[in-house]
Amino acid sequence: TEESATEDRSPFEGLPNFEREVRFTEVHNYFVSITENPASSDLTRSVFTISKEFIVRPQMDMRRLQSAVMTVIARHDALRTRFMQSAEGKWRAYLEKGLRPEDFVSIEEVPDETAARDRATEIARQTMEVTERPLQVHILRYGTEGDLVVSKAHHIVVDGYSLGLIMEEVVKAFIGFPLLPVGITTEQFYDEFYYAKETAEERDRYLRELFADPPPIPKLGRITKGLQPNHHAIDAGIGCFDNQILGAEQYARLKETAREAGCTVPQLIAGAFGKAICRFGDVDEVVMLMPHSLRFERRLENYVNSVASLIPVRVRASEECDVAQVAVDVANGLNKGL
Repeated sequence: TEESATEDRSPFEGLPNFEREVRFTEVHNYFVSITENPASSDLTRSVFTISKEFIVRPQMDMRRLQSAVMTVIARHDALRTRFMQSAEGKWRAYLEKGLRPEDFVSIEEVPDETAARDRATEIARQTMEVTERPLQVHILRYGTEGDLVVSKAHHIVVDGYSLGLIMEEVVKAFIGFPLLPVGITTEQFYDEFYYAKETAEERDRYLRELFADPPPIPKLGRITKGLQPNHHAIDAGIGCFDNQILGAEQYARLKETAREAGCTVPQLIAGAFGKAICRFGDVDEVVMLMPHSLRFERRLENYVNSVASLIPVRVRASEECDVAQVAVDVANGLNKGL
């Protein structure tokens, strides 16, 4: 009958690029229950779109960039996952195949860097739908000077930290650096870890066994300059430093010092931390990954980006520099990074 034929028909019938169905998990359901809830506001839905932006000078080889993006896409099945709602209202997930660079990478010409930054803000503010491909890479090209790259992803498959790692892989693939093996697939994560391990101890043991023999770290930095490694001097593992809670008097002094320096208290603390790392590591500068929310202290933009979006800030802290001066450099670095 017509009804039985309808029941036998696959909900994925006719979908282009369909490879196979994958598990629609309770994690996926959590995000969908919020983003697709009619009661959710546009602001609530926008929280689940994560973006990172950076400028590349000089102008990139676009074919090489597209190839790098597709290399990373092929490595991570999460980036090839699509979500759809069937006719009966049930949500499903599936993997795509036969994808092309233009499915993920777009190129747009703009007059200059100022226009590129304005356009990047517009793109970053556009909410991604859960039914879209979960990764977008927008290239804003201005003349021959450079490119502004806006990477966007839906929180249903990545978070702010992992989006940074994905774009780091794109940069490595573009340069030609070897990419580390993928330690665990999405399906392994759910089948062998998320659902199979009930306690924190079991999960901890599983991860320690999985990454018991990590690949060697590339020899970069001091070693390439002929200097001795200084890992022993900059080890900041658990237990290296004691946590201290400032009393009211000490915190008041800290606020006054920050006010006089023209920075926020977190920026002052970050400056002190950077100076300490430089001293322990016997270097004059370090690059610190800092949450962009430190630019505004506690006036946070949104939850996901405030805790996950990081900006690389170069901190120069020679012995002659005082902490307040370093803190001002941190503040300027945050402003420049944004």
